[in-house]
Amino acid sequence: MSVGGESPTQSTARLPVGTVTLLFAYIEGSTRLLHSLGEHYGAVRARLRKLIRESAGRWNGHEVDWAGDGAFLAFSGARDAVAAAVDLQRAIGAEVWPPEGVVRVRIGIHTGEPELGPEGYVGLDVHVAARICGAGHGDQIVVSQATR
Repeated sequence: MSVGGESPTQSTARLPVGTVTLLFAYIEGSTRLLHSLGEHYGAVRARLRKLIRESAGRWNGHEVDWAGDGAFLAFSGARDAVAAAVDLQRAIGAEVWPPEGVVRVRIGIHTGEPELGPEGYVGLDVHVAARICGAGHGDQIVVSQATR
């Protein structure tokens, strides 16, 4: 697929196009968690990334991007995105976290038709998904009407 006359990078070439369900997952209170965990934060963050990758993989999810305290995933179908979110929240809840650093993740999901450019998805649907995630609290999964 060519976008704007450019070939997509290998990482964007595998991402779904058309109607896509976007999932953002962020650690609630990541700065506080970083301060309380200190040097152990890296290991906790790595474990969370592994849990996210495992849940996404089980439900046909694609990694789009990672931030210091969260993940951006894409799914071809809303059911898979919601199932991955539930799977992830259950895995996080079952994990034994350090007593001074219990991890709570908020998840926002939105379905739309974002544009896929050479650097990933762009457009209003990406912003909506991120805002929906931001409206949630740790341990919550919030979905848009379009996803519902």
